[in-house]
Amino acid sequence: MNPQVRELLNWGRTQLKTSESPELDASLLLAHVLGTDRLSLYTTPTPPTEDETARYRQLVRQRSNGRPVAYLVGFRDFWRHRFKTDPRALIPRPETELLVAKALEWAGNLATSSPIRVLDLCTGTGCVGISLALEKPDWKVTLADISWEALELAQENAALLGAKVTLTHSDLFQDLYGTWDLITANPPYLSPEETRSCLALGWGEPEIALNGGTLGTELLERLIAEAPSHLVPGGILLWEASPHQHRTFAMILDRLGLRMLGPWPDLSGNYRVWGMHT
Repeated sequence: MNPQVRELLNWGRTQLKTSESPELDASLLLAHVLGTDRLSLYTTPTPPTEDETARYRQLVRQRSNGRPVAYLVGFRDFWRHRFKTDPRALIPRPETELLVAKALEWAGNLATSSPIRVLDLCTGTGCVGISLALEKPDWKVTLADISWEALELAQENAALLGAKVTLTHSDLFQDLYGTWDLITANPPYLSPEETRSCLALGWGEPEIALNGGTLGTELLERLIAEAPSHLVPGGILLWEASPHQHRTFAMILDRLGLRMLGPWPDLSGNYRVWGMHT
């Protein structure tokens, strides 16, 4: 490793020692400034220029003030693709890739011979719906969100990645008509207190993408209750939520006379994705 690169990385780690992942953050920011990837930082013989050094130090200071790395570099890798990220929408999380995996897996159980119709609610950057559209180009995928800004970002990502999707503005199902074979959703599921705590930590993401209502489950309860009338017979709803909300979902589905699918754990072993079918 070039001595100057090592020195900058060490400085960055020190400045970011209170973040969740100081070494990762420091290396991602430096790789971004140098126009390379993290692994190449350890093999490049070329020292950073004065301009690159100054830009890196500026980004590290912004990160130390709480601005997310994904917003500083302008992207986040998700599933098999790189998605544009900025403060218009929630930053894609690795845990949410489980929602894509389960959607692809359970689509095999759908009793349909025509192209599968998919609705991705609370789409944000579009990472879930666009990933599905790219995996299955014959599917008819609709992305929906209550935030016009998020929809603009999702549209930009669809264009950048060449995904054929339809975008529509809607508060869950409020302005949607018709039925779907598969519905996916990663809605806000934090309580107001949890939301305030995350924003205080500098998450920097729009509150509308975090706050799920009084107990964090208000939107989820609406989603589960309203979904059956928007699914074809045998259709499937899959959603992401917090592990501690499992009991709430079990009670809602029992009241509706519907069987729960899952829940399935993420890579950390925490329940992350639930489902139901009509």
